[in-house]
Amino acid sequence: MQLQIWHGHNTDKSLPNKIWLDNIKTYSFTNSYLDFLYIYNSKENNRLEDIFNQNDLSAKIIGITKVNPTKYIIKIKANEPFMLAFTESYDSLWRAYENGYEHHSMPLYSVINGFWINNTGEYEITLRYKTQDFLEIGFIVTMITLIFCISFLFISWKKESKYIKKIKNKIIKSKQMKK
Repeated sequence: MQLQIWHGHNTDKSLPNKIWLDNIKTYSFTNSYLDFLYIYNSKENNRLEDIFNQNDLSAKIIGITKVNPTKYIIKIKANEPFMLAFTESYDSLWRAYENGYEHHSMPLYSVINGFWINNTGEYEITLRYKTQDFLEIGFIVTMITLIFCISFLFISWKKESKYIKKIKNKIIKSKQMKK
């Protein structure tokens, strides 16, 4: 069982924190399985109904731009730190970049990508798949190598054609001298 504390808890570690619990038992007349357990910590004495009727959102998405399948630009307006949920299948190679800071992906609900963002205000977050950087670098190296090889072949062909012309001229001259 994993208990995740997302906010409202005083700690010296960066949020979200994880606390692992062992030997949890449930008792009932039939078999029961614990699927999800959410524990909410609030400074106020809220009722359970109040927890699910939150009018103030900690962050709001103003706009999303899909540049390509490996890059998204998200405009955010945040009043407090928040968890950004990205509904692509979880992959630790997804990164969120905001104000020059790189956020690593963490599994959210064990299925999707989550990014803990500490910044507030109105700003942009860029989501990027890390291996795309390697692909682009490989493409550039391949193009440079291809240009170098084609240039080398062209220069070799030009030099060779000069030598072939000289040899042809010598052969023609030698044939003319024999006549």
